[in-house]
Amino acid sequence: MILENNENHQQTQENQYKLQLGISTKYFFQKPIGNEIRKIQFRKKSLSVNEMAEMIREGYCFSHNFNTQHQVYGLREKTINNFDFTNYIWIDIDKCDQDLKSFYNKLRHKPTISYTTLSNSDQNYRYRLIYFLEFSISSNEEYKRYLNVIVNDIINDLGKNFIQFIDRKCFNTSLMMYGSKLDCTLILNEELIYTYQFIEQIESELKSLFKFKDLIGFNELKCSKEFILNNVIEENTITDNGNSTTSHLCNQVIENYKNGFNYQDYLSNVNTIKFESEELYIDVSDVFIYELNLYSAKGGKVPIGNRHGTLFRQGIILRNITPTISIEVLSTNLYCLYKYHYQHSHDFGVYEVCRISKGVMTMNPNDKQFKNTGRRKYLFNKDIYSSIDISRENKIKELAKCKRRKRDTFLLKNYDCDKSVLDNAKSLNISKSTIYNFLNENNYKTSCENKYREFLELYNKHPEIRSVRKLAKLTGLSDKTVQKYKRRIEKSV
Repeated sequence: MILENNENHQQTQENQYKLQLGISTKYFFQKPIGNEIRKIQFRKKSLSVNEMAEMIREGYCFSHNFNTQHQVYGLREKTINNFDFTNYIWIDIDKCDQDLKSFYNKLRHKPTISYTTLSNSDQNYRYRLIYFLEFSISSNEEYKRYLNVIVNDIINDLGKNFIQFIDRKCFNTSLMMYGSKLDCTLILNEELIYTYQFIEQIESELKSLFKFKDLIGFNELKCSKEFILNNVIEENTITDNGNSTTSHLCNQVIENYKNGFNYQDYLSNVNTIKFESEELYIDVSDVFIYELNLYSAKGGKVPIGNRHGTLFRQGIILRNITPTISIEVLSTNLYCLYKYHYQHSHDFGVYEVCRISKGVMTMNPNDKQFKNTGRRKYLFNKDIYSSIDISRENKIKELAKCKRRKRDTFLLKNYDCDKSVLDNAKSLNISKSTIYNFLNENNYKTSCENKYREFLELYNKHPEIRSVRKLAKLTGLSDKTVQKYKRRIEKSV
């Protein structure tokens, strides 16, 4: 998992997350060269995420931790053999064809700090990604392993051709990391601290998608970039007990996902209707409007244990939104939903998603329960009120008004005044309380109510008459009606 708003971040300033590392004793607003590099010395420091971001802007250099008794140390101590530990890993992106913000927005798993380096230009974008860790890395080989996972994850998001922009020298704990300048582009998320379990989870996901090749020796390979592109990361040949159809579908889904499939376009058909009313909420129960709700409890992701059922239901809604949707597009939509809005595990991947999609496609879309899944009855009038700040309390009140208007319209049209409330409730398939609320709120008098009031008036005027037969003769009502009215009076006493 990623630590977000955990106890470390809710505690006092002195108890917040701190990073142990080396900071150069001098700062540079131009990339140091030659003797400048050899003379750089580092001081042991403990920094928060925000403090490190500020020192990056101020041009300081950074190193991992090395075995030395001195508070200040130089390049002689900063070697792989002398490496002690680190709580962060970093990657350089060089001579890239897209700027930092565009690149950042495509990543599922964001760096803690991203910034443009001293060599960045509009022709050759150069930036650095730093991932802060909740745990310590204590060997160069372990460092390469975790860096390898992050690199593969980036390639999964950006496509395998992006590997040409990753600096191979980063796979080395002895390297220092340069800062930048005050006007650099820097993106910071101080709550993104990666745990050991979360990186292991990313690795498991990648293994389910790819023939996961080891990048540990990446910086040492004496081979061409073409070799790397063809062999480092390849799509896995997914098998379904020899079912080539499922394998082909899974491969199509992965390819669509990697090419930036926009699943957001398929989540609603609200845009097919036009709001002609100026009310805050609109009744759309007479048309087939569907919307897939991505909200999850407490703003989290769909947990393990609920994934199959939730994906299956969302698949039905997607079919209702786009009745002509193909199995490939449906599967890709569900896979994108899973990747972005669900908790992940090594035993649930693209193959399981495709199986769920096939199950959804076998269902009868004309079935009543199927057609009602995801169907909206009321919609917020975004055409008029999307830019207006309306409190939650007022929205609830306005929605209640909309529901009452619908109720009143229905009952005014269908209520039979010659029948009792109970008979109307049965014939209209609604509750008695709904009808009574309608009658009371609208001061609506039925013939039945008038008859009862006339009976009650005569009943009270003649206290000496209480037998059913005599009351029937007095009021002109049937014995059965008199019995019913007498029970009603007795209950109200």
